[in-house]
Amino acid sequence: MYRVIEKYPSVVVSKITSSYVTEYEWLLDNPDKVLGDEYQRIYRNFWAMNAAFPTPAFCSTYFSMLDNALKNPQNPPTLTHVVKTLYPLTERVTKRGKTEPFPPFSFATKLLHMTNTALPVYDKWVVGFYFLRKPTLTKKGGGVAGQIANYIKLHDFLIEEYARILQKGLLSNAIQEFETRKSRRFSKEKIIDSLIWAFGGNGLLQTKEVIYE
Repeated sequence: MYRVIEKYPSVVVSKITSSYVTEYEWLLDNPDKVLGDEYQRIYRNFWAMNAAFPTPAFCSTYFSMLDNALKNPQNPPTLTHVVKTLYPLTERVTKRGKTEPFPPFSFATKLLHMTNTALPVYDKWVVGFYFLRKPTLTKKGGGVAGQIANYIKLHDFLIEEYARILQKGLLSNAIQEFETRKSRRFSKEKIIDSLIWAFGGNGLLQTKEVIYE
């Protein structure tokens, strides 16, 4: 996958819109506005929170945690703590029509990313790109605590993999293309995240804008 992105950097980067860049940079520039309606509207749109239909209690707690984390950058919450705090505030309707909580792991990684932009984000595009197995909730696997622990392992994998990408220059052409055409304010890790989103989220293989060889 890396080689395909490297071979077609201009195609992949062209799928990253100017609004994507400006919204993200606005969020970075306005940490003092986290508790305001404008910030939360832009944040929820940029990080696709609305698709999960977050409850009012979830949003209130989430943005309070983000605000506290940004005000205390030397002592950020752990990913485990964020997930455990938000977990009981989530709601999802099952195929049987029942409402149950779910692990808000993606949103937790996005929260921590805003406090340290070198941290990778976990989302469905990353899952698809790396063929990751989503941790399931089972008694044998340790229940909720075990499920969260397995999610943390996935995030640790992403941290190590992004470091490997940068160390070996596996996406150097694409990263340079992004910095030249879009922004030099994104961390290298956020650029990797953006390239994966642009590659997977726009069906470039299906449209044959990029081709495996």
